Formats: sequence, C-alpha cells, structure tokens
Amino acid sequence: MNRMTIAALLTVLAALSAAAAPTVEPASVVFDKTGMSATLRVLDDGVPLPAGEITGFRLMVGGSDYRHMFRMSKADGAVTLTPSATVEVGSYDLAITTARGDAWAKVYTPLGDQQTSLQNLAQRLNIPLEDLKRQIGMTRDLPQSRIELSLPPVYYVGLTFHLEMPGGGAARRVWKLNGEVVREGADATSITHVFKEPGPCLLEYAEYLDGRRVAEVGELIEVVGEPPLPVNVAARTTLTLNSPEGYAKYSWTLDGQMVSADPAFVRAFEEPGEHTVVLLAESPVSGQSGEFRRIVHKITVTP
Repeated sequence: MNRMTIAALLTVLAALSAAAAPTVEPASVVFDKTGMSATLRVLDDGVPLPAGEITGFRLMVGGSDYRHMFRMSKADGAVTLTPSATVEVGSYDLAITTARGDAWAKVYTPLGDQQTSLQNLAQRLNIPLEDLKRQIGMTRDLPQSRIELSLPPVYYVGLTFHLEMPGGGAARRVWKLNGEVVREGADATSITHVFKEPGPCLLEYAEYLDGRRVAEVGELIEVVGEPPLPVNVAARTTLTLNSPEGYAKYSWTLDGQMVSADPAFVRAFEEPGEHTVVLLAESPVSGQSGEFRRIVHKITVTP
C-alpha cells in the first residue's frame, strides 16, 4: 500500500470518526400522565433514520438502566414511547440505540395523575391550596424587572440543585424553599441545595429595592428518590451488587438491617422470596460535599 493510499484511507477514517451521532427531536419530553405516549423524531444530519437501523433504547439514571418502565415502537425516522405499568416518577437520560450511534434525549415523568403534590405541599406549608397555585409557575411583572424560571419538573434526592440569576444592581435577593429563607443578600444571585428527602418543594425567589418587592417568581419542584431496581436471582446463587464510583463511604441494608460497609454487596440467598437491599453512597470524592445516592434494589429470589 503506497503513501497516497494510506493517506486517503486515514482521511476516510477521520471523516467517519468525526461524523455526528444521530439526534432526537424534541430533545426532551415530559410524561404528565401514565396513559400518554410521545413520538420523537430520530435524525441523522437532518435525515430521518430508517426503522431498520433503530435497534433499541436505554433509560438511564447514573449507571442503571430502567428500560422496563417504557415500551418503544419504531417507524422510519421516529420512535414512540409509552409508559409501562412499572413506570416511576423520575428524570431519565434516554439513549436510542442505532446502527450509527446513540441518540440522546431527556425524559421527565412527573406523572401528575398519580400524585397529590399540590395538596400535600399546601398542607405542609399550612396555606390554602388556591394561594399555593397562584405562587407556582407564576411570574409577577413589575416595571423594574421580569423574572422567569425554566426548570426540569423532577429532581432527585441526594443530587445538587443549582440555579443562578443574572447579577448586577442593588437589589436584595431572597431565596426560599418551602417558605424558609435559605439565602439572601445583594450577592445572593444563586442557590445551591441538596435535597435530603423526596416530596414536593416550593422554590421562591424575590428581589427588593428600598424595602419594596420589585419582582418575584415561584416554582414547584418534584423531588423523588431513584426508582427501585428489580433484580432476579436464583436461590443459592451468589448475587453481587456494585456501588457507583466516586464516593468514599458506603452502607448496605438488607430488609432494613445494616449488613455491610463494603463497596459491593455479595450474598447467596438460600430460599426463594422477596428482599429489599438499599445502598447509601455518601462523601463524594469530588463535587458538592453533601451529595449522596440512595439506590433501592428489589430482589426476587427464584427456586
């Protein structure tokens, strides 16, 4: 093979490696109800991808795959997702696998038809439901300012929530979570928070000048735990569950009892039955110090 042929081959290989992966439109989809479906376009450089090249999908949280929560059908240039009976409230990374690479999108499942988040939060805050409704997702425009929030509808317990507002000006800024002030001052242009428990949370932000409120906004955040992972294992067969990397402290519980502080859970169940194994991973080696992950494994031991 002469130098010209080698150079041409390298050029072709470089072009192939630089080719963009397929894309999904829209880039995110929200399932407010369990009975709804959503169709997403799958494109390669703007051209619909043939159905024969769409091979499957993954629904990821961290390194865990929850594809059992959805059913997928495909056509030329499109896939349709429908929640299954096992769908859980959450925020997921959707990977549509194709012969030309993975195409990614976000999937949010607040599933409002299964929840009474507003009623629960109104009761927790001891305010009328209608007053809470007026605060959520509502921007009050005053001459000096306009504030808008665009937040994902679902956040996970243990992960960092961060939101930043434009700086500048002499306004005093006040951030509240469920009615409690968590940060305030002229330099309080952002909020960073790790949610410890699941449940609805009311985020409020306001700006004041000379003691007068000049702008405010409220938004409801649905905070959820990571969905349980179903695991099937035969009796008297060794089961190994690994922890996510990046944490310095681990604790495993089996049916509510602490059993291990090792990075991995190893056990052979003698009898068929149902068990719950929970991993708590804490003390991240980098990032926000208060972050953690609580991963629930629903174990089914078969004969």
